Amino acid sequence: MPKAQYTQKFRDCWLRDSQLKDWLQVIESTAGPIAKCRLCGSVLRNHYGDLKNHGLSKKHLQNSKIIATQPKLPFKREGVGKRKKKLG
Repeated sequence: MPKAQYTQKFRDCWLRDSQLKDWLQVIESTAGPIAKCRLCGSVLRNHYGDLKNHGLSKKHLQNSKIIATQPKLPFKREGVGKRKKKLG
C-alpha cells in the first residue's frame, strides 16, 4: 500500500528569514496558506529550498533590480477627518 504524500505547510518563520523577508508574502487559498513573491507575482511551492532558489532565479533578480531603481512618488497625506471645500 503506498504512503500518503506529505504536503509541506507554510511556516511563519519564513517571513522573518533574512533571505526571504523582503519579497515573500503569504496568501490564503482553499488548500491553506501558500507562498507568493511580491516582486514577480509568482505563486511558489511551500518548500524552503524552492523559496531560496526562486530568490536566486534570473527572473526574480531582474524584477528586484527594476523595483529598486524605480523612483518613489512623493505625496502629501491629507487629514482623515478633513473634507475638501466645495466650490460654487
